[in-house]
Amino acid sequence: MFEHFFSLENEKKSGSTVDDFFLAYITLAGIYQFQGKYDEAEAQYNSALTILKMIEINAKIEGRTVDGDHYKNVSKILNNLGWMYSTQGRYIESEDRYLHSLSIQQALLRKSDDDPLADRNEIFNLYIFYTTTCSNVGWLYTEQGRYKEAESIYLDSLEIKEYLLGKDHPHIAPVLNNLAWLYYKLNRHEDAEALYLRSLEMKEKTIGKDHHDTSSTRHNLAILYQEQGRYKEAESIFLCDLAIREKTLIEDDMNLARCIESLASLYADQHRYSEAEPLYLRSLAIREKVGGQDNLYVGQALNNLAVFYGHQGRHNEAEPLHQRAVAIMKKNFPGGHPSIDLYQKNYDFLKQNMAEQK
Repeated sequence: MFEHFFSLENEKKSGSTVDDFFLAYITLAGIYQFQGKYDEAEAQYNSALTILKMIEINAKIEGRTVDGDHYKNVSKILNNLGWMYSTQGRYIESEDRYLHSLSIQQALLRKSDDDPLADRNEIFNLYIFYTTTCSNVGWLYTEQGRYKEAESIYLDSLEIKEYLLGKDHPHIAPVLNNLAWLYYKLNRHEDAEALYLRSLEMKEKTIGKDHHDTSSTRHNLAILYQEQGRYKEAESIFLCDLAIREKTLIEDDMNLARCIESLASLYADQHRYSEAEPLYLRSLAIREKVGGQDNLYVGQALNNLAVFYGHQGRHNEAEPLHQRAVAIMKKNFPGGHPSIDLYQKNYDFLKQNMAEQK
């Protein structure tokens, strides 16, 4: 790591920059994170943090101070780690990284607000990044069931963004989506629908109906309709969404698999089992091909297919799928994860039903 640090400084003098090296680390970390290779991603993020820390130490030795961009980079990595940990169910570590990131951002904002010569655009960007991290914290609190805290931080984030950008700016849409998901979980369906529709209108106007972000919001709206028993409306959206994704995505894509599985779930809710099963199997096949046999999204698909078979009394087909789903999640999350508990609970329920029928 010391060699990396010094070569980085030397490269800076020859035309390359610290930012280039920093960007390489977080880009690689992001790739690993997308692939579900969390240990590798974490190592890259921590390597980047170590380099930035050593830059601070070197500056102190030389009697220099590092600039605001340096601390902004630190806060970005902490934000990314917070997000990754939250998806792994490592909620305590996630909150720690998020709050550390926010404390750095707040210090930068205070310094900029007190400086009459500060770049207004830079202050604007700092506030936007701050609201993004706040929204991530809101998502974390939602997953933990800390709903009041989540709503408060979402509403604060939304207020800042609306003040800075205006109420119809597309960058507001992610906060609306997250807040809508919170209201969905609280069974505040009317509030959730209004936010989804507002977000959808923004996205369709700015990035188009076929953009994957627009499709994602439309997808969430369909899930809401499914929960309400509005099956025709949900099916119409899912089919439209599927057609768009099949047209715009490559054949084997995780987002396509998610869309297919959602349609399968809708048909299963309506007992349209013959239509649902091939969709579940297609989604599973895509996930296995893209992510490998032990990918966590494969575990998710196996659990859903097992539950589907269990509801039809096809216990012998469901059992090995449950076993494999639990094993995959334990392999991906050796430190534990809420999904492991859920999948094990589903498997235990199946075993109970099988025992009762003997």
